Amino acid sequence: MRIHIKNIVCDRCIKVINDLFLRLNIPLDNVAMGHVDTLRDLSENEMQLLNDELVRLGFEILKDKNEQLIDQAKNLIIEQARKDEAPAIKLSVLLSDELDVDYKALSQLFSKNENKTIEKYYLAQRAEYIKELIDYNELTISEIAYKLGYSSVAHLSAQFKQTTGMTPTQYKNDATSNRRSIDSI
Repeated sequence: MRIHIKNIVCDRCIKVINDLFLRLNIPLDNVAMGHVDTLRDLSENEMQLLNDELVRLGFEILKDKNEQLIDQAKNLIIEQARKDEAPAIKLSVLLSDELDVDYKALSQLFSKNENKTIEKYYLAQRAEYIKELIDYNELTISEIAYKLGYSSVAHLSAQFKQTTGMTPTQYKNDATSNRRSIDSI
């Protein structure tokens, strides 16, 4: 049985979900970004208990097909935004191919439900990843730009400023700057 779950966005989320299913004695086949495959169908009571526990942990069962599609798109976008190289293919092509949907329809659905475009969501996720790399203080801004496949530091800085309202250097020097969690963007 496949259960679509909102906010499974990282390896730690997968571990939390694994632990929850183990605690609830629900046998798992697979846990991945955005969904869980169980080895058997769950009763209504088990589904209710599972949903209650998921909500308590900051997750949620997605029943609506459109919500599931948007969550799948978000997971793919997050994965792409956190890659350490320039994208190999356009995000629109990737989403269309991976989700087997028309990109224009997906884009309209995403914008309607998330109040931002796919591109803005991607750039916000990318900016948070850049903040994370800056906070680690292991790489210079130039090295981050190179690592992430930007054509120049100026390109990274312009995109970062457009998304966050400050340059990477300003972010680095501002003690009050805060990062946002992946699932809150």
